[in-house]
Amino acid sequence: MHWKAGFGSVAALAAIAALPAAAGGLAAQERFSTDFEKGSFRSWNIENRRGVRIDESGDPAHGKVMMLEPDGEVYALIRRSNKWQSLRVEGDFYFPEDRDAWFGIIYNFNKTSPRTDYGNIYIRSKDGLIRVSPYRDGSEGSPLYEEYDERIAATPGAGVRRWQHFKAEIHEGAIDLYVGDMATPKLTFPALEFEGGQVGFRPEASGGSVWIDNISVTTIPGLSYDGPRIPAITYEPESLLTSWMAFGPWEKLNRGVEHDPRHRSSEWFPLATDWRGAVVTSIVTEYNNERTVGYFRARVSAPVDTTGTLHLSTAEDLAVWVNGRFAGYVDRQPAAWYDFYKNPDHAGRKVRIQLAQGPNDLVIRARGGRYASGGFYAKIE
Repeated sequence: MHWKAGFGSVAALAAIAALPAAAGGLAAQERFSTDFEKGSFRSWNIENRRGVRIDESGDPAHGKVMMLEPDGEVYALIRRSNKWQSLRVEGDFYFPEDRDAWFGIIYNFNKTSPRTDYGNIYIRSKDGLIRVSPYRDGSEGSPLYEEYDERIAATPGAGVRRWQHFKAEIHEGAIDLYVGDMATPKLTFPALEFEGGQVGFRPEASGGSVWIDNISVTTIPGLSYDGPRIPAITYEPESLLTSWMAFGPWEKLNRGVEHDPRHRSSEWFPLATDWRGAVVTSIVTEYNNERTVGYFRARVSAPVDTTGTLHLSTAEDLAVWVNGRFAGYVDRQPAAWYDFYKNPDHAGRKVRIQLAQGPNDLVIRARGGRYASGGFYAKIE
């Protein structure tokens, strides 16, 4: 499957987060554009036609627009956009109602039976809040990305009933989002576990509608912005457990793995953490499908027999075993934070564990199937 390549090494992804991307020397080329005046869906793949229509906006400057209405799962994808690799998608968006509404930009959309996975960045109407929220098998992942909390305007309500221009540059697993100012992004997100796929748009499942117009897609050699990452956060994955194997997904609990971590060892496969050190369980477990159980194993060495503390920040319900012995349950938190081990405002959970001299097998079971979940951070003290 497309995600098994993982995120790459921790060192490489730390470099991704720290370094700007180069734009290269190839010329940009426009691949698609529409102002919706023809009223055609020919160039679009639509999910749930009840929530997508092309109609008159009542604004002479915009004429017909695409209107995205919340009605469960709704999105509009640009056909063939998965063929274009690195690209810039640009256009205008408008919130017609004075209420909470969300404009979602979809990228790297992949549908591989039985899963649907894609990157997603939302803009909220009233306060201009920008949130990172990838969808993995139908479950949104914002609890793993709470630190991505940027705003496009200082004045609340500035985004309602006012057309705004946006630009999203997408290169491999990275996306830079611009709103208003086309020179400096409002947010940069450096990596997703899969590269390539369709681009498109969606509203949130509840709330108000969003209109879009003057959409264009241009292939680009790379990201044009070469400044510091936004938000500028220093991650320390070297402080965390980042070398993991995964086993799953499963429909039921696997007691053999829980009590013997080397059980059927040939079916374990490497699963790299993301550039921050997060174990993204939802790229293994399922939400919309039946296989909601996954196991994640790390090797921990101790110089002597000792009692240690496993620190966790988790958006997933977990259970922990050490060397085949049950150590405890860990309930999900509202969010998983990258700085849980040093920031008391983001404190995680603790599990006391018994470690033997030499290598120890730590196994964590994650139960998926719950909306807005999908991963954890781990550290041994």
